[in-house]
Amino acid sequence: MLGWRLCIVQVQQLVGGYCQTDCSAEGCPITSCSSALSAMSGYSAEQLQGSSCLALAGADTGTSSLKQLMAAQQPGKGGAATVLLYNAAGGAFWARVVVLPLKTDPHHPTLQAPVPGHTGARMT
Repeated sequence: MLGWRLCIVQVQQLVGGYCQTDCSAEGCPITSCSSALSAMSGYSAEQLQGSSCLALAGADTGTSSLKQLMAAQQPGKGGAATVLLYNAAGGAFWARVVVLPLKTDPHHPTLQAPVPGHTGARMT
């Protein structure tokens, strides 16, 4: 129970946004997301819901980072990566993506926070 409460506190303190995915379904579709994630991505919550958790990935998003995040969404796992994502207008932005598994629920909240000033090389 303490882990769940800590997760809620972290989400409430998060500057960026979050989404919740259904890890029991193929592609880990997004089931809900915050208004902050909608603002960062340029997509409405309705547009994001049901789409793959990789919906914001693009041509220059590092494949090893994506594999790491997909592996983190397996039952009992978790993890984080800084990835290059794309908004609805096609603009790229760096985000720190943290996957937090919930032991009592097949859904994983995925926290996404922008990385201000990050202009790092393409992550693979």
